Amino acid sequence: MISIHSYTVNSWSQELLICIAHLIDFICACCWWGTEKAMYIKNLVASEQIVYDHIQGLIRIVGYKPFHER
Repeated sequence: MISIHSYTVNSWSQELLICIAHLIDFICACCWWGTEKAMYIKNLVASEQIVYDHIQGLIRIVGYKPFHER
C-alpha cells in the first residue's frame, strides 16, 4: 500500500494521511519493542527487497513538501 500510494501523495485525503500515520506507528511499535527485533521485522515483510521498496516509498512521502504544510 505504501509503495503504491507514495506516488500519489498530492491526492491524499486527511483520512488517508491519518491512516498511514497510524499504520507506520503500529509497525514501529511491533518492530522495536522486544529483544528479537529481526524476528518481528521478518514477520512483517517477506524479503529485503520489500523493506527497500517501503523505505523508498516513505522517503517519497516524507519528501513531499506540501505534506509538511498540512
